[in-house]
Amino acid sequence: MNADLGTEASWQRFLTAGLLGGVSLVSNADVEVAAWSVGQEPVPLVINRRGDRDCSWVASLRNAYGPYARAETDIVKMSRWVRPWYLAGSLAAERLLAAGGLAGGAYLNNWMLATNLYRTEFSAAAVLAGLDDLVRAVDGLPIVIRSLTPPLHATLIQELAAAGFLLLPSRQVWIVDDPASGEWRTHRDPRRDLELARSTASQWAWVPEADFTPEDYAQAWRLYQRLYRERYPRFNPDYTAELLRLGAATGFLEIHGLRRAEGGPLVGFVGMAHRGAQSCTPLLGYDIDAPASLGLYRRLMLRAFLTCERRQSRFHCSAGAGSFKYNRGARASVEYAAVWANHLPAYRRAGLRTLSRVVMASVVPYLETHRC
Repeated sequence: MNADLGTEASWQRFLTAGLLGGVSLVSNADVEVAAWSVGQEPVPLVINRRGDRDCSWVASLRNAYGPYARAETDIVKMSRWVRPWYLAGSLAAERLLAAGGLAGGAYLNNWMLATNLYRTEFSAAAVLAGLDDLVRAVDGLPIVIRSLTPPLHATLIQELAAAGFLLLPSRQVWIVDDPASGEWRTHRDPRRDLELARSTASQWAWVPEADFTPEDYAQAWRLYQRLYRERYPRFNPDYTAELLRLGAATGFLEIHGLRRAEGGPLVGFVGMAHRGAQSCTPLLGYDIDAPASLGLYRRLMLRAFLTCERRQSRFHCSAGAGSFKYNRGARASVEYAAVWANHLPAYRRAGLRTLSRVVMASVVPYLETHRC
């Protein structure tokens, strides 16, 4: 295992060797990546100039609110009375975002993950200090800061909003505040997960990334593809196997593989990112054809919980599977994107401000009272 896994040095290595290294890491994101200093250290600045309709939602708010959101209605259970209004709202939001320049945009501290983790030094003051230069550097594109949620970034959100950033709620996310306390173990479902792992331990083998073979990386990529690119909407990031290899080699990702004790290909894996006292699981995959009784997803998430417990880090469980995560001690929070649009033409600003007001008044209360 990389000795400085999850340190700032490992994130900087991934930025240099991965995002800036000229290697294709995300196939469905026709973007430029540059380094931009916020405070003392550079962060990735993802510049989406084309606004491609097939671009992954991690680099296109238009696609996140538009086709990705509509595709999810085929997966998420939704009232037949609510669904038409949801689809109409998605189409209207997509048009407003495209008119405001958010088919593309310039995404600050965007690591091309569903969940971006932030250094504690990433402050509104540091962002604002370089904002004028940033606006000039990206030729007038709107500036976007994703993955902001009050349990982790309350002050940052408040200060950015006070400075003139528009807030757009993007999704409901789930956070376990203190896995090290062991409180999550008191819930019924984690107790069952722990018993499943204990009673079948002899049937399975965990594979650390240090023991991964080229075939293991290829299999992990296939498992991710089948889950997130075939079963779920195609606007999820289309990662290449190189992202897994570089992520592990630089210490940016901690990867755990799962295979049967007698050998054979991986049947599951979870890729975790750690930064300071925060952890998330941006990459995960398992054999979706395996019987549910094997509990592959439960085993992978249990491994993530135990890792956060050991590291004493807060566990950002990302979005989706709300009941599953709630039953394991996670609490829901609204995630926001903060958008700087003050430099845009008046007609673009007007549409984005209208959208921000509407979704803050209608979407946020829904996300705060429903499990998604």
